[in-house]
Amino acid sequence: MEVGNNTQLYERFLKRKYDYLWLKSMVEKAQMVPDHAKATLLTGSSHALNGVKETVWTNAINCSMHSQDLYYDFLCARTAMEGTSQFQRCFIIFGYYIAYQDLSLSQGLRAQMVAPIYYPIFGDAHHWETPETVDIWKEFEGISEETREACEAWARQMIREEATYYSRFRRRRPFFDFGGLSWQELSKEEQDQYARKRADSHNSIMKHTDSFYENRQILKDYVHFLHLREVMPIVVIPPFSPVYNGYVEKELKTSVTEMVDAVPEEVAFVDFNKDSVFENTDFMDTDHLNEQGAEKMSRILAERFGR
Repeated sequence: MEVGNNTQLYERFLKRKYDYLWLKSMVEKAQMVPDHAKATLLTGSSHALNGVKETVWTNAINCSMHSQDLYYDFLCARTAMEGTSQFQRCFIIFGYYIAYQDLSLSQGLRAQMVAPIYYPIFGDAHHWETPETVDIWKEFEGISEETREACEAWARQMIREEATYYSRFRRRRPFFDFGGLSWQELSKEEQDQYARKRADSHNSIMKHTDSFYENRQILKDYVHFLHLREVMPIVVIPPFSPVYNGYVEKELKTSVTEMVDAVPEEVAFVDFNKDSVFENTDFMDTDHLNEQGAEKMSRILAERFGR
């Protein structure tokens, strides 16, 4: 049965499939940047989605996604730059734990991220040999093929026009439920509890040593790919709240430094947690910047590496 009010259908589809539509739209937008536009490409995890204010740059396209790992960072960049050299710089933004992360080997994360987002877009499930096939229209029964095409085209166009992850279609909010309170409204004891739990989950990923060695090679390949296209590679560790940062194992932090040092070609590296100029008021939770913090970090990066 055909849905009569297409506007409501379009908006519902956009909100329900937002992450899939966001990444697909941004990769498409990157492919449409005119040659020699000297644009800025951003890839990375949720720290890039939350830590970046795209409007600070003249022309920045953000191909980041929640829980994105280095394999998909690189895949996004390769796809975005197919046959062109329109980007001047590429930021690779992630938390320390990314050194050991492989979404395709995590049953929970691959079901949440690979099956509904990466595999439908890129047809690539990395080490997942039998990936699930997700029908993005399963929740929308009785919709004609023509309406589906129009619906997805409209949704992707809306996202390309907004050009930033947080917009009128997706409001910025903490990643964790603080019982209706903001990060700043929590007591120091409560912030400490949340930060310890979050850091412990990230520290535990260090057991995946095989993924570390693979990610070290992926970063080398990623930087080499960018150099071949005369694109400046910039690895960025965004700032984290002081209380969370205090619980992150030293070995986890040095693993990222080891990865960057292993890259034979020139790569800029910025870790905002060394002599940080960020305050607790710049965060919306343990390790994600709020809008104020995102603008601050973006302006620092733009001033240092160009707009």
